Amino acid sequence: MKYTPLILLFFASCVSYNTVNFTNLNYQVLQNIEVVKFDKTSVKGQLVSTNQIELTLLKMVLIKRFLRKKLKRLKSRIILLVKLQY
Repeated sequence: MKYTPLILLFFASCVSYNTVNFTNLNYQVLQNIEVVKFDKTSVKGQLVSTNQIELTLLKMVLIKRFLRKKLKRLKSRIILLVKLQY
């Protein structure tokens, strides 16, 4: 029980976001996505659906829709067991 905070700290440091293309998105697999817009605001959420025009994210209980032409970058959350420091 006393090692629980250390384990949580280890897994928190292993989570990273990598930039992905619109074509690599798969909403059948649960993916956590960070959307960065051109006005430099970012929203994190779970990918619900995607099509040629828009991207739909679920954040808590809210559904947010973003037009693809207004998005600057998409980042997908991955878990790395060994995190490299540059």
